[in-house]
Amino acid sequence: FSVNVANDIFGRTLSDGSVPIVLLPGRCCGSCYLTVPEGCYAMVQRFGADYDNPISGKSIWPSGFHVAAPWVRVSHLVTKQNFVFNTPVKGCKTADNVTVTIDVALVLRIMGDEEKGEDPELVRTFVYKLTPRGLTQQIKDAQEEAVRGLARSVNHTAVYGLRSRETHDQTEIMGQSDVDKETQKQGGNVTEAMKLSLNQQFNKYGVEITDVAITNVRLPAPIAMQMQEKTTYASVIAEQKVKQKNELQLLGFREEKETALQKKKEEHLAEEANGIKVAAERRHELKTIEAETDKLLKEMKENERAAVLEIESKDELEIEKTKVETEKIRAELRARAAAEANALKTEASAYVTEKSAEILRLRADYSAKSEKINAEAEGKAAANLKGKRNFELDMQELETYNKLAQNKNVAISGKSSENFVANMLVAQNQQQILLNLDSKGMVKT
Repeated sequence: FSVNVANDIFGRTLSDGSVPIVLLPGRCCGSCYLTVPEGCYAMVQRFGADYDNPISGKSIWPSGFHVAAPWVRVSHLVTKQNFVFNTPVKGCKTADNVTVTIDVALVLRIMGDEEKGEDPELVRTFVYKLTPRGLTQQIKDAQEEAVRGLARSVNHTAVYGLRSRETHDQTEIMGQSDVDKETQKQGGNVTEAMKLSLNQQFNKYGVEITDVAITNVRLPAPIAMQMQEKTTYASVIAEQKVKQKNELQLLGFREEKETALQKKKEEHLAEEANGIKVAAERRHELKTIEAETDKLLKEMKENERAAVLEIESKDELEIEKTKVETEKIRAELRARAAAEANALKTEASAYVTEKSAEILRLRADYSAKSEKINAEAEGKAAANLKGKRNFELDMQELETYNKLAQNKNVAISGKSSENFVANMLVAQNQQQILLNLDSKGMVKT
C-alpha cells in the first residue's frame, strides 16, 4: 500500500477487532524520492539495513518529501496516535468464590516523540525487541494477575463497584445508590497502580500506558438475575420514596402558591385602595394648580396689556423725537451741503478764470512767437520768392485783362502816354462803363 493512506489505516479497526500499530509500506520502483506522512514515526532501510537520516543522524525520519535512491525505502511506519487495547479477563474468582468476567481497557501510545523530550530510538526498540504481537501478549499477561487479585478481594455483591468512576456514572440506575463506595475506590486505586506497574514494565520498550479502566463486570446469569431482582425491588422502594417525596413537595408547593396568591391579592387590594386615595389627592392638587394657573394667566395678560400700552406710548414719543431730530439733521446737512457747493462753485470759477487767463496768455505768447517765426521765415524767403510773386502778379493782371476783354458791357479809357488803349467803347444795350487805369494798368476806383 502507499504511505499516503497510512493514517486512514491506523484509524481503523480491522475485521478481527485488532488495531494497526505498525505498517510496512511499499515504494514505486524507479522513484527518486520517498514520502513520510504526518502523524507517524518512519524508519528507513537501504539494501535491507536500517538507514539513519543523513541530515539529523537519527533513526526516525521527519515527515515530508526526501530525495532518495530507488533502493532506499520506508521500512516501518509506526503510529503516533493513542489506541485502545481491550482485554477481557475471564474466570476471575471473587472472595465468595463466584466466577466473574472483568473487561479492562488500556489506552496506549508509542513513545519517541522529540517534541515531548523522548528518545526516537525507543521506536526502533519497540519495532525490533517488543513487536506488536509481543506487546499484545505481555500486556494481557501483566494485567490478568492484577485483575484477578482485585476480584479476589471483594464479594460478588460488591464486584460492580470495581468499575471505573466514569463507567459507573454512565451506567448507574435508580436503586444502585447502595453500591459499595469503598469497593469502587479500591478499584480506582488498583487501576492506577496497574498503570504505574505497566509503565514501569513497558516504558523501556517505547510503550506508554496513559489510562487503565475497568469497563464492565459480568456475573453468571443466575446470580445476575438475582441481583437484578434485588435491584428492581430496591428500585421500586426507591421509586415509591421518590414519589412520596414528590407528592409532599407538590403539596408544599401548592400551599406556598395559595399563600403567595392570597398575599399578593391582599397586597393588590391594599395597593388599589392606596391608588384610589392617591388619585383623589392628585386630582385635588391638579384642581388647585389649575385655579392658580388661571389666576396667574389673567395677571400675566393684564400685565402684558399694560406693558404693551406703555411701550406703545413710549414708542410714539420716541418716534416724534426721532422725526424732529431727523429734520434738524437734514436741515443742517442741507445748509452744510449748500455752503460746500457754493464754495466749490467759487473755487471752480476762480480755477476756470485762472486757467482761462493762463490759456490766453499762452495763446498770445504762442501767436507772437508764431508771427515772429513767420516774419523771420518770410524775411529769409523774400529774396527767393520775389520772382515767383512777380510772375503771380503778371498772371493776375493778364487774367484781369482777359476777363475785361470778354465783358461786352465794359469800356476802358486811359492816357495815351501810358501805352494803353486810350479809349474803349462798348455800346451794347445802350449802356456804358468807364474804367480809369493807373500807369501800371490797374483799375482805379
